[in-house]
Amino acid sequence: MADTDKQAKGPGYPQYPPQQGWGQGPNPSQAYPPQQGYAGQGYQQGYPQQGPPPGYPGYSGPAAFQQQAPPPPPQQPNYDLEAAQAAKWAASFRDEAVRRGFVRKVLFIVTCMLAFTVGCSLTFFFVHPLKNYVRHNQWPFWLSWGLSLVAIIALGCSRTLRYKVPYNYLFLTAFTVIFGFQIGTVTSWWDTQAVLIALVATGGVVAGCFLVAFCTKLDFTKLGGYLAIATLVFMVMIFIGIFWTRNVTYLIIGIVGSILFSVHLIYDLQLMMSGKSVQVSPDEYISSALSIFLDIVNIFLMILAIMGGGGCNN
Repeated sequence: MADTDKQAKGPGYPQYPPQQGWGQGPNPSQAYPPQQGYAGQGYQQGYPQQGPPPGYPGYSGPAAFQQQAPPPPPQQPNYDLEAAQAAKWAASFRDEAVRRGFVRKVLFIVTCMLAFTVGCSLTFFFVHPLKNYVRHNQWPFWLSWGLSLVAIIALGCSRTLRYKVPYNYLFLTAFTVIFGFQIGTVTSWWDTQAVLIALVATGGVVAGCFLVAFCTKLDFTKLGGYLAIATLVFMVMIFIGIFWTRNVTYLIIGIVGSILFSVHLIYDLQLMMSGKSVQVSPDEYISSALSIFLDIVNIFLMILAIMGGGGCNN
């Protein structure tokens, strides 16, 4: 076998060059050039290492791909805050100015109504023919009482009579005339001393109610529901007093009524003020004036009832 190989490789056959392989080139001492691959694996050139993606810590790519933090909110200038506070103070001042004007307007209307009522009462009191007529005829009293009741109901049901000028002033004038006539018929049954004492006492009670309403921190506007219930109970007492006509009945009704309408007066006065739990609109000057007027007149009538229970009337 070895001899056969030697013969095949003899001079009669061509000699092929040896096959090249790994680590063998034309020059056996020179190896093949290394293949290009990834960097960091012993090769000369490779792909650059990939870092963390944009948005992650450690990313140092182009500035265009870096995640930018949101800009801080713009600082409000100091003058904006000062302007808001100034606007708030101006609105509060306007509200206080409107409220003061509303109070002055209501009190002026009440003063005019009281002045006319006092004048009408004095007319019935000192004009003896008129005084004697209403004493012997009760229809003027009941007519004026019915008209007053109808007027109060109409005021509560009609927005025109409360808000629209001049209808609200015309209505208030008509009511004052009717109610003044009614109070004149009532005072004609009393002697001069009793009426004067009742007037002075009413003035003192009203002054005290004004002081409590305007000069103290007590809030009577929260008592609206209790006052409504107390008024209903008081009306029942008056209905009983119609059939049980005794001096003690008039005395009890007078005392309870004086206290009740004094609280009502404080309540109605504080409804006009600012800073209380409940406030009325400045457009309600007719209703507010009428409420305060009725409170004062009822206090006067209750004081007369107290004096009647004590036997001071003729």
